[in-house]
Amino acid sequence: MLNWQKLECSYVKETIRGKGRSAIYLPELYQSEDYLSVQSEYVNYENVRITITDEQGFIVKNDVIQVVAGGENLYYIGDLEDGSYEITVDFKDFILSANLDVFN
Repeated sequence: MLNWQKLECSYVKETIRGKGRSAIYLPELYQSEDYLSVQSEYVNYENVRITITDEQGFIVKNDVIQVVAGGENLYYIGDLEDGSYEITVDFKDFILSANLDVFN
């Protein structure tokens, strides 16, 4: 059974790309030993870019996923070396970022 931990995220609104919506329901990020889960309660998102950088600022993972409302939307991180990383999840109108600690 997976042990999930919610990641504390910072939120950046992309004002250049924004459409001026009055309310945005932000997805939440969760981490288990081998997976990152991007959970969106109400909205599907296409072409969401996940970028993970190491402590030296090098990109170690860079992929595009689809986020389905109500789904776990798993992204594999079990191949990362032990250490601290920064993750950014770039949606169309906003970016979520969080610190990610990996200890295998």
